[in-house]
Formats: sequence, C-alpha cells, structure tokens
Amino acid sequence: MASSTSGGYQQERDQYTARLKKLQALQQAQANGPLEDLVASVMQPAPPEAFSEKTKEELAAMSKEERTAYHKAKLAAAKAKAQDSAEPAMSKAEKRTQAREKQEADRRRKEEATHADSDDRELLAQLKLQGLTDDQAKEFLAQMKESKVTDDADSDDDDAAENLVDSVRAWMSHQGETKIDSEALRDFNLKVRFQGFVETTPPDHLGAMLEVIASQACAGSDLLSKQPAAVADHVRSTMSRWTFMLDQLYSKCDALKAADIVVSSVRAGVAQSAKSDTSDLAKDCALVGILMALRDEVDAVTDEDLLTGCSRLDSDSKVVQGFMDHLEEADEDSDEEEEV
Repeated sequence: MASSTSGGYQQERDQYTARLKKLQALQQAQANGPLEDLVASVMQPAPPEAFSEKTKEELAAMSKEERTAYHKAKLAAAKAKAQDSAEPAMSKAEKRTQAREKQEADRRRKEEATHADSDDRELLAQLKLQGLTDDQAKEFLAQMKESKVTDDADSDDDDAAENLVDSVRAWMSHQGETKIDSEALRDFNLKVRFQGFVETTPPDHLGAMLEVIASQACAGSDLLSKQPAAVADHVRSTMSRWTFMLDQLYSKCDALKAADIVVSSVRAGVAQSAKSDTSDLAKDCALVGILMALRDEVDAVTDEDLLTGCSRLDSDSKVVQGFMDHLEEADEDSDEEEEV
C-alpha cells in the first residue's frame, strides 16, 4: 500500500514541476502570442501519457497494486481507442431508413428468385414442346446455366457475327458421316439452343436447314445454269441424308404455314449463292429442282403443300408455273386413284 501511495505522490510532484516550468517560461514566450493563451495552455491538465505495454519481466517486478493499476490503465487505453475508431451512433431516422433499405433488398431478392423459377419452368415446357424429354430438357437447362458466365460485349459480337442459319450450318457441317436419326435430332436441339437460340421453334429450324441445303447445293457449282431435273438429281442425295430431320421438323409445323416455310427458305438459300448477274430464270430453275428433290425424299411434304407454297410466290415464271401444273396433275391423279 505504501508503494502505491508513494507512486501517486511522485506523479503529483512531477505534474507540479511541469506546470512550474511552464510558468517560468511566460516571459520568454510572450512574443509568441497573447498572455491569456499561454496561461490557459499552462493551466490545462497534462494529456495522459500514451499507454505502453510492459514485458513479462517488468510485470513480474511490479507489486500487486502496481499490476492492478497497470491493467486498469490498459483497459482504459483500449476503451479510448475503441471510442476513437467507433462509428457515430445513428439517429432513429437513419435506423428506419436502413431498415427500409434492407427490407426492399430482401423483397427484390425474393422476386428475382421467383421470376427465375418461373422462367426455368417456362423454358422447360418450351424445350419439351420441341421434342425433348423431361430429362433432356433439364440437362440442357443445367448446361445453359453453367455456361452463362459470358462477357456482354463478346456476346453482342457473337450475335452480330452468327445467326440461326449460321448455327445450323455449323452443326450440319460437324455431323460428317453420322447417321441422322432421333439421337441426331436431340443433339441438334441441344446444340443449336446452346448457342443462344433458345426461343427458336421447329419452323425456324426447318427453314434454316432448308436454306443451308439450298445455298450449299448452289455454291461452288454450275447448278444455277442447269435445268430443274438436273438440279434435282444433284441435290437428291443431300436431301436424302437429312430426310429424317426434315420429316420430323415439318410435322411439327403449322399446316397452314409449313408450305410457305419450305418454299421461301429454299428460295432464300438459292439467292444467297446466286451472283449479282444470275438471271431470275436460272434461280427459278434451281428453286424448282430443289423442291423436286424434296418432294421425292421427304414424305411429310405433299404435292398439295408444295402447290400451296409455290402459288404464294406470286411468280409468273414459266418454270414455276410448269412445276405447279405438274403438281396439280399429280394431285388430281392421286385423287382419282383414291376414288377407285
């Protein structure tokens, strides 16, 4: 106890000595400012000394009272530091605003989750309508989510550089000698939609495939200078290879629109490969020849369908008119056979 009292007395004496020295400096410091300021600074209590950690050896040399005083000083220094670094207390209005913002963020997060679930269900339904099984549709959706991390700028460039026809052309070129069957159709549905064309439908796919077949048949060959029968002979093997998919896609099209899709898509494919000086007659010959091959190889496309599609071309071409006359005669003969 005596040690603690002695330590307190020594501290008071040191503070008194410090004030005395400042008072003695009054005359020397008058030139630096008003006397009142200097007196006020002298009379202010000395700032507490910065707390310094003691070593284990120094603590061991202290008495119990000194260690108690040391730990109190340490706790006081920690509290002072915490107060200095603590953020100012919020007002009630600020707390209410913060609570509202949190509630709004939670609400938006729940809405986004609900919309995402709804979008997933809608997409699964669309995929199953396109011929995928429930497992296949879920597999595709999972793959699409895994690859969704894509830079927006890059995706914009890809969209500009590639459309549905380009995507279908790429898929067809990668098939090589693969047999075109139900497994190929499944792969087609997955791969094409995986390229970002999720909302495309069988009519879109049918049109794109026929456009690719027509453009590739006319590209790099003298097909645009041949008669329809020669064009049909040239294209027939290609059309035969894709018969399964063309049949399947055509059967999923609206009966009133399917014929238009077929004729307009073949015509677009021919136009892609035609040169600027290619005559309309030459393009019509290629169109009719490809439609002839399609008629022979794809059972789902009837003479009546082709006749309907050609009649909507609003063409006065003798080649197209001759093909339409042939279709009418064939359709009449078919009706007579059915009556017999």
